[in-house]
Amino acid sequence: MNTTVANPCDNCGICCLAFALPPFDANELVKASDELLQQVDAYAHSARYRRINPCLWLDLHSGKCKHHKSRPVLCRWFEPGCLACNELRLYV
Repeated sequence: MNTTVANPCDNCGICCLAFALPPFDANELVKASDELLQQVDAYAHSARYRRINPCLWLDLHSGKCKHHKSRPVLCRWFEPGCLACNELRLYV
């Protein structure tokens, strides 16, 4: 069964609204630059993180990831038009 529907990304940002921080795995954290790790650490300790917020890397004006080339594998798996994308878009 094909769960992917024709749905090109229109930069709605829905894929980034479920995570306040990029969802890294251990291998990705080892490869991350010191600058990115410091940014994530500072955000994780801020009051803003404790509220429900979109991903730290989501540019709210453009709807695009600020670090798209370095995004975690979980983000790479979330493709425009996938089942999860289409289900979440029902609430936008």
